[in-house]
Amino acid sequence: MRRQISWFLPLALFGMVAAYLAAYDRKKKWWQTNRKQQDVLYWAGWLIPVGAFFSVANFFHPYYTIMLAPPLAVLAALAITSGLKKATSKRDDKRARWLRYLLFMGLGTTACL
Repeated sequence: MRRQISWFLPLALFGMVAAYLAAYDRKKKWWQTNRKQQDVLYWAGWLIPVGAFFSVANFFHPYYTIMLAPPLAVLAALAITSGLKKATSKRDDKRARWLRYLLFMGLGTTACL
C-alpha cells in the first residue's frame, strides 16, 4: 500500500474491534447486532477486501488506493469516539479497560508510524 494511506491503518483496525465491543449488548445473542455494530461490519467489509487486494496486487495504479480512505477515516473516527466515551466513563468494568487498551494501542501504533 502507499505510504500516505497505510499509516492510518493501525488506528482503524484497533478501532474496528473497539467500536464493535463498545456496542456489544450481553442481553442479545451473538448473531443479533445493533445499528452501531452493523455500521462497523459494513465499513470493515469494505476495508478488509480492498486492503487485501492492494496488499497483494502489483498491477494497479497507485491512484486507486483512494478507495481505502473512506473506511479508514470512519473506522478511525469510531475508534476515537467509542474509546473516549468508554475511557471517560465512571464505570471501571472489564470491557471499559479493554476499550481503553485498544484505543491507546491504536493511537500509540499510529504515532510510532
